[in-house]
Amino acid sequence: MEVTKIELRELKIHPLSTDSEHLEHGNMVTFKAELQNEEFEYFRHLIKNHWEPGKYFQANFFNQSNSFLKEVRFGRVIFSKGRDKVKVRATLVQKELDENNQPNPDFDEPVGRNIEKMLLKVNNSFDNLCNILLSKGVLDDGEVGDIKEFSREQLIDEKLDLFKVDDLDDFLKKNPQ
Repeated sequence: MEVTKIELRELKIHPLSTDSEHLEHGNMVTFKAELQNEEFEYFRHLIKNHWEPGKYFQANFFNQSNSFLKEVRFGRVIFSKGRDKVKVRATLVQKELDENNQPNPDFDEPVGRNIEKMLLKVNNSFDNLCNILLSKGVLDDGEVGDIKEFSREQLIDEKLDLFKVDDLDDFLKKNPQ
C-alpha cells in the first residue's frame, strides 16, 4: 500500500517515503517526513503517550483511492533537528501485531535491548528508594505518586532522545534498515 498521507489526530503528514511491512497478524508502516518544529512538538507529545504496547490511538492512512483507519502505536522513531524542520523516520505498529507477539520494532539491536534492561534496573532501584522514603515518613503517598509519574514521562523523553541523530539522511545511508 503506497501511503500518500497519514493523519495522526490533528497532525497531517505527507510522507516523503513509506514502507509497509505486512506480517501475519497486521502491518507496520514506516515513513519518512519533514515536520515543522511546532509539528514535531505535537508529534513528540503523541509519541510520549503512544509508544508502549497497550497505548494505541487511531491513525488514518490514505493512498490514491482509499483511506484506512487503524489502531496503532509508535515503534522506532529516528529524527534529526534542523533550523526550521525536523526530519523523522517513524514506524507505526498496528495493535494486532502486539496482541499476537509479532516482532517489536522499538529496539531491534543488542545495544537497544541492553539499554532497555539497564533502564529497567534503574527504574527498580528508583521504586525501592521511593518505598524506603515512604516507609521512613520522608514522603507521603501523593508525593511518591507525583515523583513516579514525572519520572515515567521524563524516561520516555530520554528514550526518544536515544534515537536522535545529527543528520537523518546520512544516518539512513550508512545504516539501511
